[in-house]
Amino acid sequence: MGDEEPDAVDFCETPTSMQGLRSCLRCGLIKNFNQFYEHGCENCPFLELPERQDRVERCTTSDFEGMFSMMKPEDSWVARWEGLTSFYPGIYALRIFGVLPDEVDAMLQDLQLTARATKLPEDQGLEQQQQQQQQLLQEGGATDDEEEAPAAAAEEEEQQNE
Repeated sequence: MGDEEPDAVDFCETPTSMQGLRSCLRCGLIKNFNQFYEHGCENCPFLELPERQDRVERCTTSDFEGMFSMMKPEDSWVARWEGLTSFYPGIYALRIFGVLPDEVDAMLQDLQLTARATKLPEDQGLEQQQQQQQQLLQEGGATDDEEEAPAAAAEEEEQQNE
């Protein structure tokens, strides 16, 4: 034990409460906002979360599904399945939804690291809808909203006449 670094981490801090839980967008570690603010993410020190509220808000999310506790990453089939064998023991999210800021994403690419977070399925659907509407507008066509408006107005007028 004497040859360990003084700041060596054996495990990640566990959440102090079930309220206000957040997950690191890169590794999925779950803690409370204040814990990320005070101590950062043990797996991702390069995110520089301690004492930086803006970074904690942009690099963590409250939008995640499920959680599991990982005590021995090297022996855990869940850790192997989720690709977490190199992370410290702690409590992790099964699925994380969100997007890291562009500058953080670029830094991860430089470090040849990946983030576990994914965009929300409805966000992807919204992006596709917006792209389709842009294409229609560029082609001079009407969007779904524009097509529905005259039909809705005609139906409303019929109801008033009855």
